[in-house]
Amino acid sequence: MSFKQLRLVGLLVCLGVTLGWYEWSRNTPRPPPTPPKSNKTPAEINPLRSKAPTAATSPPSLGVAIAETPTREIPFAESPTATLIAAFIGETPVTRWSGTADAISTSGRLLSTEEVVARTEGSVALVRGEKAFGTGFMIRPGILVTNAHVISLDPVRKIKVIFTSASPADREPIVKGLLWEDVRRDLAFLSVDSKLAPLDIESAYRFRRGQEVTVIGNPGTGAGDILENAVSRGVMSTLMTHKNQTFFQMSVSINPGNSGGPVIGSEGRVIGVATLKNALREGIAGCIPVGDLASALKRVESLPRSAAETSGAIHDIRTAISPLEAIGIDYAKTLHTIARLMDEGVIRGIDPAQIRIAAVRSYRREIGDRLHQTTVATLYPALCRADSNPRLPVAARKPMHDLWQNLLDLQKNAESPQGTGNDLRNVARTLGTRHEQLTDQVREALEPSMGKGK
Repeated sequence: MSFKQLRLVGLLVCLGVTLGWYEWSRNTPRPPPTPPKSNKTPAEINPLRSKAPTAATSPPSLGVAIAETPTREIPFAESPTATLIAAFIGETPVTRWSGTADAISTSGRLLSTEEVVARTEGSVALVRGEKAFGTGFMIRPGILVTNAHVISLDPVRKIKVIFTSASPADREPIVKGLLWEDVRRDLAFLSVDSKLAPLDIESAYRFRRGQEVTVIGNPGTGAGDILENAVSRGVMSTLMTHKNQTFFQMSVSINPGNSGGPVIGSEGRVIGVATLKNALREGIAGCIPVGDLASALKRVESLPRSAAETSGAIHDIRTAISPLEAIGIDYAKTLHTIARLMDEGVIRGIDPAQIRIAAVRSYRREIGDRLHQTTVATLYPALCRADSNPRLPVAARKPMHDLWQNLLDLQKNAESPQGTGNDLRNVARTLGTRHEQLTDQVREALEPSMGKGK
């Protein structure tokens, strides 16, 4: 055998030994590595334990049974080797999910409260009029949604929208008008000259007890101050019905001023509109379901431009009707008070005429001047504008005129009471009842024009 042949045989033997050792080492199980000693707690060793669970490990606290928790497949395309290969060739590995996926965010994980606020607060606004304030948020480019009751006392021209967390250039856009409002469902949509991004709306939400929620709003402190874009955190609790409307009941602390603010899930999308709270117990609140919000938005987007002009005009008429109703009730209460004082005076043997004089003086000193000033200086001009508005429904004109005349009759009897205590009580009862009936007639005539859920 020549030297070259011996050299070739040697190379083949070495190659065989090398391959045999590789196969043996590959198939032989290895003991797990010994973890390094540490004085840290398990949560510190594995930070994932102290973070919010990802969508792939959604706990039962989200209202999903363990058997229904989304399960994740890990195919080759998602393995570390495939990831390296995909990164090398410029492609993204495919992630496949099985089971339900309604708790998965667009980023593939649940967000912390801090992340939710950081992503959304710039598009949440303080909605402020001269008589009331609340919260709203961008729902479409140039469209802001809030509660109808937030703007119910102020005409559209008096409403301001302030994005307290936005840059100075975007902070206070012009309010162009009221696009549409649904008084029954308590939603109102304003057209604003803003380029701020709208919040994401959950497209297919299913109510889940225990789901964590974040509410952003502008509650008042009761001392005249407003907490701008304050953050509250809570959970979805149950479904409830109020005035024949369905709400999501939340265990969260909100206050007047939060109305109209977004209720945001841990996926970073809006799932409701904060609307009401229990006045006697803290932590019991309600929000309008996102499904109703989406339906209302769909209607807004389908309306012609002329409908928006009508909505704004009718809204301004309604702002005059609400205080008109309240003042009529005050006048009726005043008549009942004077009647009671007259009855007490008769029992004590006091001249009824003297009682009337004293009662009228007290009335004028305490509330009469204020009511008279409001009636003459505010309501009369507002009703005159409403009466001259060509968009005022014909069916609303006569009851509106009758309502104004009935208010003047109440005012006359309160300022110049005549007869006995029983006479005044009968007048208060008759005029007060008629005042309520006429107010309802005007509102019913305005409802079709406002599109109250019809």
